[in-house]
Amino acid sequence: MKKNLYIFTSRSLKPDLYVNVIGYCFSKFKLESIEEIMFLRLASDETEKKEDLRELKKTRINFLLQVENLSNSRYLAWSKELKSFVDETEPQSIEIESSFLNIYNQIKKKCNEEEIRIKVIFLADLENELNKIISDSTSEHIFELTGVPKKEFVSISLTLLSIHSSIYLFDMKRTLSYDENDLIHKLTYPKDFEHLKLNLPNYSVIKNRDKVEKENLKKGWLKKLKYGETGQVLDELTEYLNNHSSESSWEKAMNYSSRFHMNQKLYNNGSLEIHDYNQEVNRINKLLLDLINTV
Repeated sequence: MKKNLYIFTSRSLKPDLYVNVIGYCFSKFKLESIEEIMFLRLASDETEKKEDLRELKKTRINFLLQVENLSNSRYLAWSKELKSFVDETEPQSIEIESSFLNIYNQIKKKCNEEEIRIKVIFLADLENELNKIISDSTSEHIFELTGVPKKEFVSISLTLLSIHSSIYLFDMKRTLSYDENDLIHKLTYPKDFEHLKLNLPNYSVIKNRDKVEKENLKKGWLKKLKYGETGQVLDELTEYLNNHSSESSWEKAMNYSSRFHMNQKLYNNGSLEIHDYNQEVNRINKLLLDLINTV
């Protein structure tokens, strides 16, 4: 069966992780089985999307450059401080067994024939976009999440599990050396690494637990509003929406928070009468009630 590799990338431009993931998939499934390779990122707004697209293009360039060198028994060292290769013009000569040279050449051949695609997905559209990716092809989908930041990992993994898809992780079992010794041609399977497939049958339990936790939060916010703790509700709700909801809902909460704190400031410095202050707080509370009910 044909395979599609969808790799959610890290915030680093270093390509070695993707060399390992793609290299292992090529060794396991063979060149002719790999139909498509795509690098993905998750963004919260248009500004972030533009930056993510720029970085994905650079990640693709770095990956292709590293593979080109590896296919010729060379390696480009990475500088964490510079966030780039130390020197693209002076790769290190290294020893690579012929079987792994063949894998690196297969990757190079595949990427020369068909460009690695890149895509940035808005957090609010995550489920729809993943469903579209899956429905657009009859191939098996391998969603790789090893490099994803923790905050994004939760959103992506729970979404994939909710639509009955699997998650893959490149699990390194030995201490990283941050050089060519971390690459697949220097690793032994399964002693040094595994490519884990996660497909939780108890996802519904997790989903129900999250639903209960959300309902408890909503009850708590409504109780706090009743007792005049509008500022605390705004702080908690804004943080929650930043991690769990769409950008528009978060922006509403931020707007209400700005209004509340400005109202409070005007009252404290004597520029606002108590009657006007309370009226504005009541208006904000009504808006908060509507927003909480949409969470």
